[in-house]
Amino acid sequence: MLWPLFCFILALKSELNMKRILSILIIALLGVANTQAQPKNQTDDNGKKHGPWEVNYENSNTIKYTGDFEHGIPTGMFTYYFPDGNLKTESVFTNNGTENAVTMYYPSGKKMATGKYIDQKKVGEWKFYDERGTLRSVDFYVAGEKHGKSLYYNFDGMLIKEMMFVQDIEQGPVTEYFPNGKVMRTYTYDKGTKEGPSEFFYLNEKLKNKGSYKMDTKDGWWTEYLENGNIWKHERFELGELKETKMINGEFITYFENGIPATVYDYKNGKKNGPFREYYNEGKWVLEAITSDDGQVVDKKRVLDGDQLKIAGKYFDDELHGQIQHFSKEGKLLKVEIYQKGKLVNTKEID
Repeated sequence: MLWPLFCFILALKSELNMKRILSILIIALLGVANTQAQPKNQTDDNGKKHGPWEVNYENSNTIKYTGDFEHGIPTGMFTYYFPDGNLKTESVFTNNGTENAVTMYYPSGKKMATGKYIDQKKVGEWKFYDERGTLRSVDFYVAGEKHGKSLYYNFDGMLIKEMMFVQDIEQGPVTEYFPNGKVMRTYTYDKGTKEGPSEFFYLNEKLKNKGSYKMDTKDGWWTEYLENGNIWKHERFELGELKETKMINGEFITYFENGIPATVYDYKNGKKNGPFREYYNEGKWVLEAITSDDGQVVDKKRVLDGDQLKIAGKYFDDELHGQIQHFSKEGKLLKVEIYQKGKLVNTKEID
């Protein structure tokens, strides 16, 4: 719009007549009108898209995308829409149409992802968001494949995992984090499968367990620790199958095939020490309601109903010691034995 004014001023300064002034204004305004009315969806002499384009969804008045072409090459901003008309993607084309930076959106309008394409393949840093707008992952791409470090975040935007990719395949160390930022777990991928040493940690940063993976499964000896740092148990695996358990400290429970506890032992320094219990294969699992102070059910928990004790007593350094009680399936006390460091010294039958 500045050009007509400029022409008008020149005409005045040159003291031209009114007819000349009107002619200049008409020509200038026609030029502006011609620019504003540039037709859409045109092609050049070679049949290639040229100029502004606006394409609708098939059999619909809803715009699918808008943008500009230069002899078949997309240039500048392209805007894409969902079938309902909401914004889907904004894409800016550069470098003769071979590169485009994109921002993608959810149907709700929230940002979904940002990144860049070269020759229609993802490259560089890509960021992905959930519908609340929270960053959930950052990945790096080379020629359309994940290559480099990937970062993953929880619903609160806290880093929970970082790992490496090589040509879209997991490769190298992995670190998982608690929401407070402390390390929860470390392990390693080799060509897409877990291989080599792994460690898990408690929130207090003490080691929880450690061992090795082979072909994505636990293999060899794994050691589990209590929160105080003492070893709880050693377990030996063969390609994920548990073959052997050695208890060191703490409580150890074995189960019948139906999930009912069979034995409960306490260990200290690798030996049975303290109270133990053995059970019959009796009882069933039921859901028990948890109520609030006003009697409303707020939750439910799974409990064992009808379990029946078989033997109860104590161990001292892997030997029975003290009073050992024996019960029937009906819960009746059958007899009481007295042991001294593994030696039976007295038995009392109960009528």
